[in-house]
Amino acid sequence: MFILAAFIFALFIPAELNKNENVDFEENIYITAEAYAETGEEREVFTGFYPEELRGLGSEVYIQFMKNTDELPGDFITLCIGEGVLPYLIIEGDKNIFDLELMRGLAENLGFYNTRAYIELYPIYALPTFNTASYKWFYKEAVDIFKKYAPKTEIIWAMASEYIYYEEEWLPFGADFDYMGISVVLGLNGEDNSLNMWDKFQYLTMTYDYPLIITRFGVTDYSEKSHSYYKNEKEYYITEGLKELPSAYPNIVGILVFETDGYMYEGCENKLKLSNSDENLRLAVSYINEFKERNSGLKKLPFTVIASGERAYITYEDFYKTFGEEYTAVFIEGERFANLNRYIEEKFNKKIVVSDKNRYVIFPENVV
Repeated sequence: MFILAAFIFALFIPAELNKNENVDFEENIYITAEAYAETGEEREVFTGFYPEELRGLGSEVYIQFMKNTDELPGDFITLCIGEGVLPYLIIEGDKNIFDLELMRGLAENLGFYNTRAYIELYPIYALPTFNTASYKWFYKEAVDIFKKYAPKTEIIWAMASEYIYYEEEWLPFGADFDYMGISVVLGLNGEDNSLNMWDKFQYLTMTYDYPLIITRFGVTDYSEKSHSYYKNEKEYYITEGLKELPSAYPNIVGILVFETDGYMYEGCENKLKLSNSDENLRLAVSYINEFKERNSGLKKLPFTVIASGERAYITYEDFYKTFGEEYTAVFIEGERFANLNRYIEEKFNKKIVVSDKNRYVIFPENVV
């Protein structure tokens, strides 16, 4: 009789555990998380500092601004090669902005040096007045020219964060660029705009399959709008932008720290400075060094999961497509899911990394 009772009790344990798991889960707030898999390959990440006085803080790239009508800065390219860093050229339109011969001249001269180089081509940090169709056509042709005559070139299409959600108007679909760039300038006009960045990076990550670069990271030091300095807020913004964002989105592969005395936003001038505070500058560099250490290769997976705390769940349909087998279903709000933590540990004796705060789940190598 005792053996029979024990058998009945054991028989019902899985169902009871499953029920309790559902109850616990529904008591928590859960979020949609991106899914990544470790590839076992080291992934190159890079950082750069502008102006050049800050280069020594840990730059893998040196940054040079130029106009489309300028000659290629040969001395700058030579300096980069000599110091073992990569040139990062920001080419802005000046005159004859859709002149492809100018692009060909730059590409041929860059190809002569036979070096890798990043080119941020015609970034949109202020809304241009030229025709969008002409811009998209030119961009595609210009990228092809650089790929032909300077094949080690990697192209970044970049845009100010305030224009994200309207990027399709300018995004040159079909152009063979390599990265998507977005500015992260926090504290503009003395206001906390950091929360909007999470939504924008989430949107870019879910909508496009490009690795991301923070092409301008800056924090407002002074705003013309209120004629006020904002030194006390910097630590919060540095953490949000340089620690939290790159940790949340593993497809961020580059960060450029940017300083200027005249960043226009909503008609007011903002002064962006980190270097006038040794404490804030050290904090920024420490977070950037953390970012560089996260260099294991990751690939984005073609599904999302839901996460709560350290647990992650995948829809039963996506589970079957991914692993090709049946597994115990967990019902969450009437829908069938599979517990990823439990499955990966049982099947592979490995663990997934779950961050519901940072909205990602990372599968160990050779699992998916």
